[in-house]
Amino acid sequence: MTQIVYTWNCKTVDVYPTYNEFNDVVYNVHWRYKAMDIESNIWAEIIGTQNLSLEDLQPQEFISVESLTNAQVSGWVEQSIGEEEINRMQEALVQTIQSVITPTSITMEIGE
Repeated sequence: MTQIVYTWNCKTVDVYPTYNEFNDVVYNVHWRYKAMDIESNIWAEIIGTQNLSLEDLQPQEFISVESLTNAQVSGWVEQSIGEEEINRMQEALVQTIQSVITPTSITMEIGE
């Protein structure tokens, strides 16, 4: 298999209008994790949501929702999901791509 490129789309978030002394606090992320086989241009995607922990929210580290980037939120999601689960997701995505490139079963229609 050729090189696989993985990308996150974490641009859709749920926010609390107010939380403690903060406004518009992101607490949940609707994410898409995409794998693309560079050679074949075949891709697969997993979608999900991830709740974020707000226990350690500090004023000096708070970023308003208007200033957040996909990269920042993706980092939060990766940290929350954990490396082991991301590895499992990557394996599943590669298997899906491989099954499209080299199918083990196909559905065909026969004539009359």
